[in-house]
Amino acid sequence: MPSLCSPQSVTLRALFAAAILVWAGIAQDARCAENVLSGGHNAKGQVVVACASAHLAALAPWIEHREGQGFLVNVVGNAGNADQVRRRIHAAFSAQPSTRFIVLVGDAPTANDEQPSELTTATFFRSAKINKSLGGGEDIATDNPYADWDADGIPDAAVGRLPVDSAEELKGLVDKILDYEREPPGRWQRKINFIAGVGGFGMLADAVIESGARKFITEGIPAAFRTNMTYASWQSPYYPGGRNFLQAALDRFNEGSLFCVYIGHGSRTSLDFVREQTPFDERYYPILRKTDLDALACENGSPIALFLACHTGSFDGELDSLAEELLRRKGGPVAAVCGSRVTMPYAMSVLGSELMKQCFVARRATLGELMHHAKRGTILNKRDDETSKLLDNIASLLNVHDDLAGERQEHLSLFNLLGDPLLRIGLPETWDLQMPATARAGAQVEIRGKSTFAADAQFELVVTRDRLTFRPQPRKQLLGGRREGQEFWSTYLRANQQTLSAAKTLVTPGEDFRVTLRIPSDAGEGDYHVRMLAVGEENSAVGSVDLAIE
Repeated sequence: MPSLCSPQSVTLRALFAAAILVWAGIAQDARCAENVLSGGHNAKGQVVVACASAHLAALAPWIEHREGQGFLVNVVGNAGNADQVRRRIHAAFSAQPSTRFIVLVGDAPTANDEQPSELTTATFFRSAKINKSLGGGEDIATDNPYADWDADGIPDAAVGRLPVDSAEELKGLVDKILDYEREPPGRWQRKINFIAGVGGFGMLADAVIESGARKFITEGIPAAFRTNMTYASWQSPYYPGGRNFLQAALDRFNEGSLFCVYIGHGSRTSLDFVREQTPFDERYYPILRKTDLDALACENGSPIALFLACHTGSFDGELDSLAEELLRRKGGPVAAVCGSRVTMPYAMSVLGSELMKQCFVARRATLGELMHHAKRGTILNKRDDETSKLLDNIASLLNVHDDLAGERQEHLSLFNLLGDPLLRIGLPETWDLQMPATARAGAQVEIRGKSTFAADAQFELVVTRDRLTFRPQPRKQLLGGRREGQEFWSTYLRANQQTLSAAKTLVTPGEDFRVTLRIPSDAGEGDYHVRMLAVGEENSAVGSVDLAIE
């Protein structure tokens, strides 16, 4: 099997992979000092687009759409090197304080391209220090300097790239963006899918990874959202089987969701491989490769992809990266947040936590603002809370290097947004629910709330994400037979089914509602959630409340 990351980075990843999203549990922390920087949730502002004249006709519907939303859009030429394009972009902004967005249209030429196509828009290359010392390359391809007004390395605006090679590809991506924002509300808005590889470093390290992933989906995402887990460890109930893994990953992209998150090893052309070692042989199955993308077929609710992995967003290569190819497919994700080189687990943990905070606490209106403020928080937020101090202490104890601030800074360059920074994230509204804090198995509980729009509302009693609705059989040995594969698949489907009972009702705008939900008589003692999804003609809303069953 080809190596997906450098040996040094792999060693670190084994120790920190779990932490990538474990620390995102602070997403529910109400502390969010960055709110003041964007003026709350107002997404209106100035937009400068760097674009070749040959792309303007394909971009015209997007410009019309953004101007109709109240954005001030200015288009400048994309000719020249990155410094020349940046000066042109900065000069096009007015001096009036405003939320600023930068859209780069076109793929990036490579560093060695002496005569780049006029359809490409240059990117910057920053020397790698920490990355190089841990086995990465000499430089980092990055669009971050476009958004940096004072050259301190911290972005002052939101920037994203539409990495297309032709006007036809641009038209397809623009259509996908506009379709996303015009998408009717639906169940996809409360769904967040996770796909995770394994470190392959032995039982202890892999157990840490699984524990970290479980902690994240338990604590890092509000209980009102439905999560799905696909995990490449055959001992996990979330393992669909090696033969089924690729199909399961494609299903997660195709079914529609708010986010689709991958955690694990990656390369320019693929995600990791699933390894099954039996007493008879050793087999490898792909998680997702560029050659598999013809099977992408998401018809509504195209996800925003987040790749916490190496190289998946290397947009400056001779061949297009996996993330670029995903965006260009009609049935693929609408945008991707991804790394352009070898990524480092510690700083990726910090950035991951900031992304979740900006999404679920600050509720940023656009993807660009979410990315912009997550990067700022990675550097500017004080690291004096318990979670940050614990993560920093673990990183220091490993003694790989002593420049944690430098590693965090370097990740501002490593991670880029491939997609539209003005994309309005399809976050549903949040409604408050009230109900008793405790109840007995076999009883009924009354849920109360107040609606803001007419909708069909569904209420569900669900187990907390660190629990299952059943007790799976322990797996002690991998044999690789057909019956075993069927058991993997059926257990995987059941493990991702969290609902114990449900009720539906119609709600009227501005009025109080009351719903009765039955608790199954065989529900065991412990903590549960009651969650709600309301879907109207133009809006959707979620809500949740904790319930202890006695």
